[in-house]
Amino acid sequence: MIHKMKISSIIPISRVNGPGPHYTIWVQGCTLICSDCFNPHTHDTTLGMEKKTSHLLQDIKKYWLKKQIIGVTLTGGEPFQQIDEVIQLTKHIKSQTSLGIIILTGYSPKELFRLPRIKSVTENIDLIIAGRYRSEFKIQSGLRGSSNKNYLYYSDFYKKFVLDEIPLMEVITNEVGEIIISGIEPDILLDTLTPE
Repeated sequence: MIHKMKISSIIPISRVNGPGPHYTIWVQGCTLICSDCFNPHTHDTTLGMEKKTSHLLQDIKKYWLKKQIIGVTLTGGEPFQQIDEVIQLTKHIKSQTSLGIIILTGYSPKELFRLPRIKSVTENIDLIIAGRYRSEFKIQSGLRGSSNKNYLYYSDFYKKFVLDEIPLMEVITNEVGEIIISGIEPDILLDTLTPE
């Protein structure tokens, strides 16, 4: 069976979506609609592009073989609303590389463990950052965004890193010259760069 993942965007080498350089995939589609979500453009399932998980894997391996990344981050959107594709991709990443895998989700731990096939995901990943973003608990450090979110470790891969010390944001120029701002609070940087 051919698995196609609905993607909003990809940054092949991001330094704010994991400790060290991570291949970061923003999936397209989310029905959780967290208040003040950082990525509201990733909610609509009619937008984005479809990519075969086999093509994503080949691209990830290209960066891994060049030693340009240490991990893969799946965020969004809501990765677990494409659980079959996540299972396929993470299974092959784990079997064919030594990369760590992080998934950021709006689901709470309790909701996650009720999802069908969740074990097929957790046996192939290293870390889930779980919980809805809540602006009243906003933190300006690390990967969580708000302090109510939980780190759920499935291996020791990320335990050696201080996850709350990851930079807040980054500015990248992609191969076609577009400027991409990524991280916890990209709007703060946009506000400083945009004339009034």
